[in-house]
Amino acid sequence: MDISQFLILLLENLSRLDFAEKVDIQTEVFIVRGRAILQKSRFMQIFYNEQTGTTAFALIEKDRRIWGIDYDNLRGWHLHSR
Repeated sequence: MDISQFLILLLENLSRLDFAEKVDIQTEVFIVRGRAILQKSRFMQIFYNEQTGTTAFALIEKDRRIWGIDYDNLRGWHLHSR
């Protein structure tokens, strides 16, 4: 999936969430980094690398990761706890 496809899917799905308040995304050639600001002082960190296929999401609350899920070509999808 290229960056534009990833961004379209990401923004379409975030726009469906009532608790997503703002999205701040930066792109660098093959990489997307950003945050979706959520209610209750939380945000979702977002990372995607088109070249490696790596995708990562982390739910952050009070400067601590409370949930995360990543995808890479070696392990596939895998969850991260606190």
